[in-house]
Amino acid sequence: MCFSLHVEKRLNKLSENFEALSSKSDFAYFSQLKEKAPEDYPSPDEEGRIYPYYWSPVIVREKGHRIIKPMRYRLRPHASAEEVPNKFNIFNARLDSLELRKTWKPLLGTKHCLIPIRGFYEWVATDMGKKQIEFFPPEHDLLAVAGLYDIWQGKDQFGEEITLHSFAVITKDPPKEVEEMGHDRCPIVLNRGAWDQWLEIKADEDPVSFLEDPSHYGEVVFENQYL
Repeated sequence: MCFSLHVEKRLNKLSENFEALSSKSDFAYFSQLKEKAPEDYPSPDEEGRIYPYYWSPVIVREKGHRIIKPMRYRLRPHASAEEVPNKFNIFNARLDSLELRKTWKPLLGTKHCLIPIRGFYEWVATDMGKKQIEFFPPEHDLLAVAGLYDIWQGKDQFGEEITLHSFAVITKDPPKEVEEMGHDRCPIVLNRGAWDQWLEIKADEDPVSFLEDPSHYGEVVFENQYL
């Protein structure tokens, strides 16, 4: 599980790196929501870290273009009457459960996204007790990890109709350098050639097998540091 991510929040940097367009209307809408209830719409902190319920730039594909939109890091299923209790992890989606869990299965082949990150954080067991560790690529290179998103529509705390975009990071078994540090999951990093394939692949084209194929992974060896 990745309880926290180090994201890239500079939209100009994301636009350049991913050849993507920022959705001005979506960011304007997010600003309106945040102004009305700032505690409900936290943005990345000064270091670029996000936690569940934080909002971050996410990339989707619309009308043949990569589009950057703000989304919440913790999925809210479109059919949920209320927020899913915190005891359930719906900010990470295990690759081996995508076709089994009712939260993920409807999104396969319909709502895929890329989450730009520079690293991820987890608690690991050490001889000195649990410690927080950051896993990151050399030089904190910008990575694109596979995700799923959903769109929930309903009423906010003020009784007004809102639309909420939220996402989850897809994780798989870890590479050796992550496993050796005591962590059992890792986000799926996609190489540049797989970005649009993941964003556009349909359910009948077997998106799970696509993510299981190592030829679609980015060539990255994670470094780490304790915090």
